[in-house]
Amino acid sequence: MPLKIPPDLKKITQYIRRAEELDRDETTPETRIVAYYCRQHAVQTGIPLATSPGARDCLGQILNDLEKEKKKMSKFTKKEAYQVCRGFAMKIFDKADSVDRAGQSDKGTAKTFYAAASFLDILSQFHSNSSEEDRSEDVLEEEKKSFYAKWKATDILKAIREGREIKPGGFGEDPLEHDDDKEDGEAEEAPAEQGTEISITGAAMPPPPYPGYEPVVPAAPFQPVPVPKPATGGFMGGLFGGGSSGGGRGKYTKEVLGDAKELTKFALTALNDKDGDLAIERLQQALEVLTNA
Repeated sequence: MPLKIPPDLKKITQYIRRAEELDRDETTPETRIVAYYCRQHAVQTGIPLATSPGARDCLGQILNDLEKEKKKMSKFTKKEAYQVCRGFAMKIFDKADSVDRAGQSDKGTAKTFYAAASFLDILSQFHSNSSEEDRSEDVLEEEKKSFYAKWKATDILKAIREGREIKPGGFGEDPLEHDDDKEDGEAEEAPAEQGTEISITGAAMPPPPYPGYEPVVPAAPFQPVPVPKPATGGFMGGLFGGGSSGGGRGKYTKEVLGDAKELTKFALTALNDKDGDLAIERLQQALEVLTNA
């Protein structure tokens, strides 16, 4: 049953709804990591907004959900959790963008864009200690794509409501061409949520596409499911109670190879941070995943 969000915590609704949607996906352990950080971002956002007893009780329920997962999440470093959450957010964004630039946008595409914006927004908690001068290119990319996704969701729904054609790509942009010299604009307010549905108000002129944005050329037909299906089983599945899913030594499934690759990435991140012990641990886990397949 969806958590009831009081009016003074309306701003966190999108993050809680995304977490609840991910909770229903039991086939991909990575979604539990993303759901955890959706709730954590909701709490961080909601604390200064909680002005009523109902709001404080609501945050208390979210904190209880976080506490249940805290021990399992502690197995991941902050950078590893960021890698998982960022990769997930980018997959959702690219899925919606590919569909849109193929000229196949509908209400589902708008919802996927809006979900992508929520997943991109939660990444800010991993950069909370960064100053304005220290913001990396990754952070700027996340902010720009979140801005674009919110506007695009609004624009698609407004076009449907007004009965006009949904124009692929950014405002005034050819879907197969891009002008990097267009000026940036202010984002229209993100669509408000009613449960898991998206609604919009107002009819402001949409801004141009953000500078530096590179169109994604569609490479696959539209798939309506907004949640990507990464590896199951193996190391990630083992953390959450699942088993490994291999095909025997010398013959490995995509799931097993995906787990091993993810662990190797974590090891490289640890090496970049000069944490040799963690790198060894992650490499050993990658070998264990392959050996036990």
